Amino acid sequence: MRRFMRNGDYSLNTPSQFGNSDWPVMEESLSNCSLVTEAGSDYEELLPQPERDGSYASEREGSSLYRVAFNFVNVVVGAGIVGLPYVFKEAGFCMAIGLMTLLCWLTDYSVRMLVSTGYSVGVHNYEDLMHKAFGKPGYLTVCSLILVFDFGAILSYLIILGDSSSLVVKDALGYTEECASVTCEQIERICISVASVVLILPLCLSRDISNLESASFVSIFTVVVIILMVMANLFTKLSGDGEQLPEITVTGPGVFQACGIISFSFVCHDSAFLLYQTLGSKARYDSAFLLYQTLGSKARYDSASLLYQTLGSKASRRWTTVTHISLSAALGICLCFSISGYLTFGRATQPNVLNNYDSNPIIVAMRVLYCITMALTYPTGFFVCRHIINALLYNGQPSIQDMSQRRYLMLTAPLFLTSVGIALIGLELDFVMALSGAGAGALAFILPPLCRLRLCQVTKQEQIAAIMMASFGTVMMLACILQAFEKQYGFSFGFAGF
Repeated sequence: MRRFMRNGDYSLNTPSQFGNSDWPVMEESLSNCSLVTEAGSDYEELLPQPERDGSYASEREGSSLYRVAFNFVNVVVGAGIVGLPYVFKEAGFCMAIGLMTLLCWLTDYSVRMLVSTGYSVGVHNYEDLMHKAFGKPGYLTVCSLILVFDFGAILSYLIILGDSSSLVVKDALGYTEECASVTCEQIERICISVASVVLILPLCLSRDISNLESASFVSIFTVVVIILMVMANLFTKLSGDGEQLPEITVTGPGVFQACGIISFSFVCHDSAFLLYQTLGSKARYDSAFLLYQTLGSKARYDSASLLYQTLGSKASRRWTTVTHISLSAALGICLCFSISGYLTFGRATQPNVLNNYDSNPIIVAMRVLYCITMALTYPTGFFVCRHIINALLYNGQPSIQDMSQRRYLMLTAPLFLTSVGIALIGLELDFVMALSGAGAGALAFILPPLCRLRLCQVTKQEQIAAIMMASFGTVMMLACILQAFEKQYGFSFGFAGF
């Protein structure tokens, strides 16, 4: 979908001859861009009366809002949720709650800032917004960060798959370290290799990501079951005799690394424009057909701005509502899950909380289902990485769908082998999630305010807020990277205890 929109199949990236005044203002506090003026009403009569007075548009808008909110939550509450209980061990109980709340609030603000800035200047995806603001260096920067984020995601999927599948294999074979001829690490590597070749590679060889739509339903079901299982185990522990909760700590030794892991879970800026575009999409496409018939061939380039003008402030209010509801719901789900996981295992909590549970038929079945989910989720991130590499190396021309088989394999094979090879090295899950989260933090907290300051006339209050957010994102990204390497490889950067 990102490729489809960015390559301009709808010519949405071409500025309208009427100027940029046709793009909707997201909300008053995020709408003072120099290129935004009051939208006119010269074309109101071109639209059918029911669309203008809202007699049937409201029903479609309402259902669309719920669908977008559901998709938004699904983007945030994904596979990375199994690493969130570990945040409480690293950052401390109270600090972890504060960090998750703060980063969720900042994500809410920066997502709305990003989309508002983009549509106010006639840009409809993150890559083109950075290109408009900073030229080719900006485009290369955001593409590289998206690549880091998604490549880290597929690495984490492989690591989680190896962890969970190796435990299933050891339970099935009655494995014990005392009488085994292979180590636990070797079993993990075998599981990753077999699953990658048998399950993942055939899916990655496909050129059409729509074939993976069913994977999202499997992922949602799995995440729901895991959340219920973790909470049920906590209640079981609390009802037992002599069971005590772990000590409630204020802070911990890995605050900055915890920020990266949280960012890995919450950041969704690479999907923000697509989520916004789905708001009221049916109404927009119905009106597009009418405008095309009325205005003729020129409507292909100008109808987009007119259509967004008809949405006006209603679309911006709905987007704000969707963002608030979705991220608040995601925060509540993540807090319930992570607090339950941490209170169950305390300081023994592992980067993948599923590894903490003793083996029983329910846990084994859960691990098998989660392995399948990881195998089905990996190709989604892989498709994004492959698309970004094609854009960086060949300017995205031809597209993945249209390129020759030779170039297609030249892009697919090295990327796949590199990801599997790195996963086989034995990197810790928290290290990978922290580094990927550092890139996600740059996408969320550094680039959106910089674009805002570059492209828009902002108030003094907005300017201060943007500078503070960019400064916070920069410090968090650098400190997260240094602390992750310090913990993984024993380097000394002076971040021990933070």
